[in-house]
Amino acid sequence: FLFAVHAAPFPTVYQYIASAVVGKVALTSPSYVWLGVAIHFAVSIGWALLYAYGWYARHPSERWVLPGLVFGIVVMVVMEIVQMIAHIAQPITVKSGIGALVSHIVFFGWPVAGYLAWAGKPKGIAQLGLNVPKGE
Repeated sequence: FLFAVHAAPFPTVYQYIASAVVGKVALTSPSYVWLGVAIHFAVSIGWALLYAYGWYARHPSERWVLPGLVFGIVVMVVMEIVQMIAHIAQPITVKSGIGALVSHIVFFGWPVAGYLAWAGKPKGIAQLGLNVPKGE
């Protein structure tokens, strides 16, 4: 999404992500793109697991729109703070703020929450090949 609306240039955004770990040298070579992709993937999986075990496991529900919205906003805000701490934060403009908000909610918060709401149903669990307890 961010690439499509030109809010984040590909592949530079992944070099930028890699720079949080290896420093500004990541911005000098496209060979760091794969490191940025791996970091982004690992952080995304970590956030999804945090939601699954931290929120959804305690509050399972078929309602996922509001929790996904809140989750997306929380992820965006915390990651902005992480970028500030890592000294790689970019100035937030209206365009980048809206893009970040939309991408974190629509393309991360809602899919994670929606998937867990679907998979938490007995039918969803059965489709995943897991055992469904009797009577549910």
